[in-house]
Amino acid sequence: MKRASIFAFRSNRVMALFGAVSLVGVILYYSFMAIDGLGLSEQTVVAKIVGKEYHPAEQTYSRQVIAGRVHTLPQALGERYILKLDFNGQIAEGFTTKEFYDNVEGEEPVQIIYRQRRITNAVEVLEVRQSASVYQK
Repeated sequence: MKRASIFAFRSNRVMALFGAVSLVGVILYYSFMAIDGLGLSEQTVVAKIVGKEYHPAEQTYSRQVIAGRVHTLPQALGERYILKLDFNGQIAEGFTTKEFYDNVEGEEPVQIIYRQRRITNAVEVLEVRQSASVYQK
């Protein structure tokens, strides 16, 4: 009997240690993401279009447990018009509307608004629009 209680205590210590390490890991991850991404300023720059991509509408499926039963739920993804942009020696992708996608040509300058993360330097393009220099032609 004493042996079972000793192993139970050790098992609980291991689980408590595992829980504490997991909690610290989650806290560190979210702290890193907050430091890397919160309060970023938006920057505006002129970029050059280096490529265009079109992804047609599609339907994907995900599984969710509802009331103890697994259900497969459809998820519709709309059409996506993507411009590959070159600015400051970086390549980034920006989503745009069909009309804008159809009206721009390769190598054309466009104005983008973006945010760049502090630590990872990942670029998030927020908006793509006609460059002011295009209107001055």
